[in-house]
Amino acid sequence: MVTGGRVVVLGPTGRNFAAGMSGGIAYVLDEAGDFQGRCNHGMVDVEPLAAMFNGHLAHEFVHMYLAGLIVAGFVVAVVVLGRDCLGDSAGLGARVGL
Repeated sequence: MVTGGRVVVLGPTGRNFAAGMSGGIAYVLDEAGDFQGRCNHGMVDVEPLAAMFNGHLAHEFVHMYLAGLIVAGFVVAVVVLGRDCLGDSAGLGARVGL
């Protein structure tokens, strides 16, 4: 659920995407071309990325903005994974093959 936040979805979505979403923005990579059929259109508007920026911003800026969101999400995921591994050092040995 997204409430006033931002999310970048790089994989496939479920069949009721955006159910419970309010006030946020989701950037969805639709490689399979089936996102329209998986989205809860009663909760959100679906627009191409260019429409979000009203054509006023350079194409490069849009790419930089999304790249920043993706990198930030990756960094957070790595930090959380690292914290969990360090917090569970006994279990870590069982999960790491040497």
